[in-house]
Amino acid sequence: MKYRIDRRAFVGVAAALAAAETRAAEAPVRVGIIGAGVRGTSLLRPLLDLPGVEVAAICDLDDNAAARARKLCREAGIPPPSIYARGSEDYRRLLDLEDLDGVIVATPWEWHATMGVAALEAGTPAAIEVPAAITIDECWQLVEAAERTGVSATMLENWVYRREPLAVLNIMRAGLLGEIVYCESGYGHDVRGVMFDSRFADKGDLRWRGEHSVTRNGNLYPTHQFAPVAMLMDINHGTRIESLVAMGGVSRGMNQYAADRWGPDHPNAKRVYSNSDRTSVLLQLEDGRTAMNFHDIQSWHPRDDAHKYQGTKGMVRWPFPGEGSIWVQERHWDGKAVDARRWNSLNPFLDEFDHPIWKMYSERALRFGHSGADWMELRGWTESLRQGTPPPVSIVDAVTWSAIGPLSEQSIAGKSKSLEMPDFSKGKWKTNPKFELRWQWG
Repeated sequence: MKYRIDRRAFVGVAAALAAAETRAAEAPVRVGIIGAGVRGTSLLRPLLDLPGVEVAAICDLDDNAAARARKLCREAGIPPPSIYARGSEDYRRLLDLEDLDGVIVATPWEWHATMGVAALEAGTPAAIEVPAAITIDECWQLVEAAERTGVSATMLENWVYRREPLAVLNIMRAGLLGEIVYCESGYGHDVRGVMFDSRFADKGDLRWRGEHSVTRNGNLYPTHQFAPVAMLMDINHGTRIESLVAMGGVSRGMNQYAADRWGPDHPNAKRVYSNSDRTSVLLQLEDGRTAMNFHDIQSWHPRDDAHKYQGTKGMVRWPFPGEGSIWVQERHWDGKAVDARRWNSLNPFLDEFDHPIWKMYSERALRFGHSGADWMELRGWTESLRQGTPPPVSIVDAVTWSAIGPLSEQSIAGKSKSLEMPDFSKGKWKTNPKFELRWQWG
């Protein structure tokens, strides 16, 4: 059997691009940014490239960071944004004084939910960096604020927009993989360089992200690895996570990194770190299917996210970096039989099942971070603001993916106790439509 997606989506690409640029010029979107540090700046650059987007205001505790962001705006040839740098609560003044179509929250994790709720209560749609919240109470606060105000909120999860997850979603929906029955995914990324001050003063002092590893033990950063799985398994869109169980292990990597870089007598080489070098989480879905999610950010190793999507008719393995692989029970493609007895390259399938936005915008997007996904997610969000449509990732999706973090902490603290996942959708998972980007791109 020959499977194809609808290629009519690619007809008139040039005309669609031109139309999108015209709409953007006619209806500019005014955006503010709370948090102008490393991540905030990396989001500012693609924002400045988007048609019809005005960066109107920037807030940061560090007035130097805010000034650097303002300089980037000036160099891009746009009017300089207003600066809010009077202290930790100055974001509230920004929300009160500025007439914005949306605001980005790109601050340390512990501020995400508080600032997101404040934006909604001020009537400003919020795009919150990952994770959206770090406690279950914060998850509920975001959901209830969105319901109470009617203002849209989303999470800037760039893995939703990566080329591979979108193409694999098309492959699955075309029938090649059958029913997805089990998924594995992880965040295997040594990020200790950003947990200490090694990008800055290089004295071995802990930065805010490193402080989380001192006090918390669990999957502290679950959403990157889980977003593609949630899309494939229709979580909150036909099924839901019923429960999870987590297991941690020893913590050695932070001490080793500090000792090797700044010497064994450095205080942070001797410090006790709560977070396990590797955390594994098993998730049980309401319909009986399962998933595994791991977190490994404190160990010496190359990038290893190790995604595996298992279906009744096929399977995809998607390593990072490097070429992914696919196995399908039966497939004839371009007149050549794909060997069903061995792994085959995923690349030809990515080409065939590319999402239309990657056909249209890849050249422009790939100039920016996270393999072009930063540009894509910001374009999707700003277009939803411009058109008054729901954001690509709902606040219920955002908090469900984020809640894996605090629940994993509770499970580990309870000696791998099984815990129920709250139903943040309040039963709507049964009738919600399948996940789509909801981006009117052309």
